[in-house]
Formats: sequence, structure tokens, C-alpha cells
Amino acid sequence: MLARAETPGCHRKAKREQPLVGPHLAWIHEVLEHEKQEPVKQRHTAKQIFDHLEIERGYTGGYTMVKDAVCTWKDATKQVVVLLSHPPGEAQVDFGFAYVDVTGERQQVALFVMSLPYSDAVLFRPFRKSARRRSSRDTIGRSDSWGVCRRRSATTTARSRW
Repeated sequence: MLARAETPGCHRKAKREQPLVGPHLAWIHEVLEHEKQEPVKQRHTAKQIFDHLEIERGYTGGYTMVKDAVCTWKDATKQVVVLLSHPPGEAQVDFGFAYVDVTGERQQVALFVMSLPYSDAVLFRPFRKSARRRSSRDTIGRSDSWGVCRRRSATTTARSRW
């Protein structure tokens, strides 16, 4: 044992059979899946599911087996939230098009939006089609007008349509 860096341990290769709760797992998962859309207070608890199994389905096993099955299902279907990190000085840039009324005439304009998520500062500029190439490049370089130093810009479009 001293020749190894870790203890050998015991690892189960095959999943352990559940002869009592196994035949009822599909029903338990169906109940839990159906109740996902219900408010939290109206969902069945593991104890209520256990009671239904005993009375309606003839389950003879213990409560812990049902509770473990419910916990395993909830862990497997849990949503994962990934928090975004926006360090100071990073900008997000996006381009788009919109129709606006200019002196009573409907025109399509290009939109340029640059935001600094860390400070919630937003720069929004519409451009006419003829001036959009030169003006948007000038605007990207003019982040000094915000009084900040831009480290990196991330565009959300794969390529611009200029």
C-alpha cells in the first residue's frame, strides 16, 4: 500500500439493482417531470410520492429508497446557471439596422451599439447607409470620449456587412 500514491479504494463497476423501487422509477420520474411547471408549493414531496406508491401501486419498500430516487432525479435535471464576468475596460459591440422617420421619410439606418457592462455605460449611434463605414470605425476608436480606457472589444456579429 505504501508503493501507491493513493489508496486502492473500492469502486462499483455496475449500477446496483433496485428490486423494490426500480419498477416504480418510471412513474416517479413521470410525476416529477409533469410537476416541473407547477408552482413549488403545489409539487409532490418525496413523502407524498412514497404515500401514493404504498396506497395506489402496492410499493413495499422503504421511504429512503423513494427519497433517494427523487433526489437523484432532481440533481440530474437541475438547471445550471453560469455567471458572466465583465472586467473593467471590456466593451461589447453590436451592429444592426432599423427603420426611422427622418423629416417625414422612412429610411433604413445602420445602428452601432457599444456597451461597457462593468459600468453599465452605453454608446448608441445611428448612421445613414452612406456614412456608416467611416463613422462606425471612428466611433469604435473614440471610446476615450467616455473617459475610460478600452482594453478589449468583443463583437457579437461574426463579420460586418459593410
